[in-house]
Amino acid sequence: MSSFGIHTLDICKQQRKSRHLIRVGTCIILLKNIFIMANFYCEYCGTKSARVASLVSGYCPRHPNGPNKGKHKLFEGGEKTAYTCKYCGINNRNLSSLTSGYCPRHPSGPNKGRHAPAL
Repeated sequence: MSSFGIHTLDICKQQRKSRHLIRVGTCIILLKNIFIMANFYCEYCGTKSARVASLVSGYCPRHPNGPNKGKHKLFEGGEKTAYTCKYCGINNRNLSSLTSGYCPRHPSGPNKGRHAPAL
């Protein structure tokens, strides 16, 4: 075994718990300062899920086409301490509370649609 192979094995042993390693062929890349989102949320209703697949496969009670007429939409922003409506600027501590209210500045008209989270 080459010294490169031994070196990568040593890195694997030292960094195994951090799970910030990517193996590409015989090379191992150590990633630093990566963002891993632990939970995924629906943009329409704020439903939380640990897996993207389980979130987007379910029907959404606050879908724009009507209750349960479409599936959850993945919220592409990260987990935050407060969420802001992109239309009126109101803040709320959790996504489901924000999306439950009607927005006075919604593009469809005052109170004709729900608050939408800004990314």
